[in-house]
Amino acid sequence: MRYINYKELRLHHPNCVSIIDCFEINCKLHSNMIYKSSSYSQYKSYHTAKYLISMAPQGSINFASEGFGGRSTDVEINRSSHYIEHIGQGDEVMGDRGFLIKDAIEDRGATLVIPAFKGKRSQIISNERIHIERGINNLRKKFTVLRGPIKVKDMSSGSSNLTFADKIVVVCCCLINAMPSIVPPW
Repeated sequence: MRYINYKELRLHHPNCVSIIDCFEINCKLHSNMIYKSSSYSQYKSYHTAKYLISMAPQGSINFASEGFGGRSTDVEINRSSHYIEHIGQGDEVMGDRGFLIKDAIEDRGATLVIPAFKGKRSQIISNERIHIERGINNLRKKFTVLRGPIKVKDMSSGSSNLTFADKIVVVCCCLINAMPSIVPPW
């Protein structure tokens, strides 16, 4: 697979402000059945905390949601994290087929770009979206704490709305932004 560089992405999607995806962190099991049921991820087949990450086309992370139980869908996370409120009229957002948020994005006057099931256009969008997956892999590679497992007690919030695990994710995203971009500029 060939990586699309920044200039090519801008050529195909000049109004793209965000490429979104979710990633999950393993959680240690808790004896509380409510925690167990809300954190079990069918996709990963274990208990997780799930985060929505948005990356600018240049490669910097511009949004990180609070953590949600692994059972949460991408649509629920988008709605509950208030990510869509940061999208403006005329903006383009890239996501994968799991992000069924087209109506919410269009209500903001923006466009959701997702790959179709077949065709050359689908391959181009998939190659452009690969940067968010590379960014998430880079986060996990650089910061082993994001590989998990995290303790459930770290998922409970103290005096602020952010949990300890949420704060770790935000700090790791900020540190990644201070490093050279993973998106080739040429």
